[in-house]
Amino acid sequence: MEITKKLESKKLVKNYYEKLRKDLVEQAEKGMSTQVFPDKPMLKKEVAELGLFLMGKTNYYQAMTLGSKEAEKLKAYIKPDIWEDADYYNLLAYYFGENADLVKYAWNKMPYKMYQMSYTRRSFRAPHNERYVLMNQVNLVRELLRAPSIYSYNSNDQNYDLSLEEQIIYDNELANNPSQFYVWSAAIDTGNTAIYQLIEDIILINIQRERFPEISLRLYSTVKRSIVGNWLRSFYWQPNGRRACGKPFWKLWMRPV
Repeated sequence: MEITKKLESKKLVKNYYEKLRKDLVEQAEKGMSTQVFPDKPMLKKEVAELGLFLMGKTNYYQAMTLGSKEAEKLKAYIKPDIWEDADYYNLLAYYFGENADLVKYAWNKMPYKMYQMSYTRRSFRAPHNERYVLMNQVNLVRELLRAPSIYSYNSNDQNYDLSLEEQIIYDNELANNPSQFYVWSAAIDTGNTAIYQLIEDIILINIQRERFPEISLRLYSTVKRSIVGNWLRSFYWQPNGRRACGKPFWKLWMRPV
């Protein structure tokens, strides 16, 4: 069965991102909802304004860059421990529903991740550089707002509302945003045994075929070191494990945390 037919019941409204922005504009300016998303919580005006700021000015993903006018406004919008405030936490619930806690967890872990990207990277992390931390946290949310999608030649991309398990299972058949694995890692770190077992099963199946799937590399770089240690030991001693993993597998043990 084609993936589009499998996920027919999971479709989000067309032009989801644009309609999300319009709803936030209504709440920020008029204190009213467009009612396109009746299950989402109502937000205070100042919270809706933050929601618009986090989305950026375009209807497509555009990363915030250091030194931009946007970046200069970060401190004005984002106070320390912002998601501990129940009113502002509602924005995460508005965006991410039942996964709000996982996004909050990933947000709080960003200071300890690589702070520079692509060929410009010169250092792994800068936990005390507030400018980089805030910018990367905002870019994390911006990317996570991009719901799983399937490209269409004839119309706009179709977005889907998938569970974490479905995102992982269909990862090779649709487009997850590049930061989605942070949420999967957060689920594992916070004790979601179903996600842990699903990832482990996927990796074991691939190792038996002498392959080491990309999803494992992304997760190894973010989950807790103790979990990585368990996976390293169990996978290495699987049949074909050493051939499938090779040197890159062991280098993961030296990853930055």
